[in-house]
Amino acid sequence: MTSFILFFITILVILLLLNNSSVSIFKQNISWVVIIFLSFLIMILFLLLIFPFFFFNNLFFFFDTLYFFFSPFFNNPLFFNNFIIVLFLSDYETILNSFISIAINGGNVIFKNLYDLMSFFNTIIFYSFISNWSSTFLLSVLPIIPKINLPSKNNNDPVHSNKKNISKLNPFFITGFTDGEGCFAINIYKSTTSIGWSVGLIFLLVAKNNPANLAMFEEIQNFFGVGNVKVEKNGSIIRYWVTGLHNCLIIRNHFIAYPLMTYKLVHFLLWSSIIDLIITKAHLNLKGFLQIVALKAHFPKGLSQKLLLAFPNYSPIIVPAFLPDFSHLNIHWIAGFINADGSFSITSYKQNSSKDREICSISIIISQHNRSKSILEAIKKFFNFGSIYSNKNGVSNYTIRSIKLINKFIERFEKTKLLGAKALDYTDFCKAVWLMNKKSHLTPEGLAEFKAIAAGMNSTRTFFSADSKSIIKPL
Repeated sequence: MTSFILFFITILVILLLLNNSSVSIFKQNISWVVIIFLSFLIMILFLLLIFPFFFFNNLFFFFDTLYFFFSPFFNNPLFFNNFIIVLFLSDYETILNSFISIAINGGNVIFKNLYDLMSFFNTIIFYSFISNWSSTFLLSVLPIIPKINLPSKNNNDPVHSNKKNISKLNPFFITGFTDGEGCFAINIYKSTTSIGWSVGLIFLLVAKNNPANLAMFEEIQNFFGVGNVKVEKNGSIIRYWVTGLHNCLIIRNHFIAYPLMTYKLVHFLLWSSIIDLIITKAHLNLKGFLQIVALKAHFPKGLSQKLLLAFPNYSPIIVPAFLPDFSHLNIHWIAGFINADGSFSITSYKQNSSKDREICSISIIISQHNRSKSILEAIKKFFNFGSIYSNKNGVSNYTIRSIKLINKFIERFEKTKLLGAKALDYTDFCKAVWLMNKKSHLTPEGLAEFKAIAAGMNSTRTFFSADSKSIIKPL
């Protein structure tokens, strides 16, 4: 009887909200949806504890009721179908804690569309440790969910809603750069907790230390609104460094909305699983901590000797499947990826048959480990030109060498931009292409200019200030 009373009281409250002011409130602040879902979830838990038989016999009736109330807003039954799946795959306490976390944070997680909302629900299932099934669910379900816009009073990017300044960076550029030079890491260290160990979350980007790259990292820092830019003690490397659960949740939200496409996707899935364990406080007990140790074992650096000695009997897990979605591939992601793992090369050399004549050569190369070779094949398909070569060291290169194809690349690249020192190298590269288009490199003066450009690029660059407007378009 108590469960029936609670059920109808909750329905009455929701009806009053809907009849009086829910439509206007919904348009102003989407966090009302979270509050309503939380009230329903509490009722589910109450029914499960008090009357489990009643609960399971009326489960589908209950979700039909949910759909009745929320269909005017979402108008998509696929949302509730997946929500039911998530409920069955997940731990009820995990789901409740996740919703409470959002409520306590004052609605910091803002959902702009149904895709973003389902992204949140699907991340919850990592805690169930269904391994490959979990990652497959995340990667296969999200792309087919229609991106239905939901009204919100916040016109800013929902993934980075706490930023003080709005960055002009394209989000896919950040993802592409991270696919090349990013790192998702976990720091496990001795502490005074009950189990004697603590866990730290780390997101890291690295680049060579120069004024142009420093400006690039400061722009990325402004984009996320969290983290710090640090110069290493030896002065050769700059790091963009993000730590802490709240800050790393902002990072995670970004990569759910703008997915990774290299093998770093697998590291991100492992990292996300550890975040979910920390959210539910599972890292504070031995069972949950051992799950984190098992996850860390699959990161690039694996487990330290100290951890292997301390936890020799941890249970291995199955690594999530590498299932990148190349439907998101675009010129902005490619720009970020080239900024990290690409190179613009111009060289000159003498032919064997003639000591006087020098040959000028230009090329664009993107390198990647063979386990991520599929992204190079996707890039080749995107441009519809170029070649891929693999060497004995397990590295594959996507290469463009002909002047005709390089001109086509530059034409396509006008829709985006590079940052940092790589942008300066690209400017110089375009100047060399311009000389070759005019055949100026065949003259002594033009050849001297070509060689002078080559001498000041890439690792030999000493000048780090340039106006992007100075890029000379090829003929």
